[in-house]
Amino acid sequence: MWAYRRYGRLNSPRFEERTRREPDDGEKISTAVGVSHCGAGCTLGDIIGEWLVLVVGVKIAGDALWGEYIAAYALAFTLGIAFQ
Repeated sequence: MWAYRRYGRLNSPRFEERTRREPDDGEKISTAVGVSHCGAGCTLGDIIGEWLVLVVGVKIAGDALWGEYIAAYALAFTLGIAFQ
């Protein structure tokens, strides 16, 4: 929450302060915000994928683990890109 309030919101009270910083600092902040968005999407995809396989009962070669791998990877990749 601290990083989001300080760096992520354009309407934050510190927006003017951010724009006066060194250009290199702005690049680091931009990278951190982008990575956080992608990480949030990947985490959400992993959680949804695991529950989806559990509810649907997908099994590949008689094992649910492979279905979990595929669903979690596909959703994490898709949501990670979408959140980016």
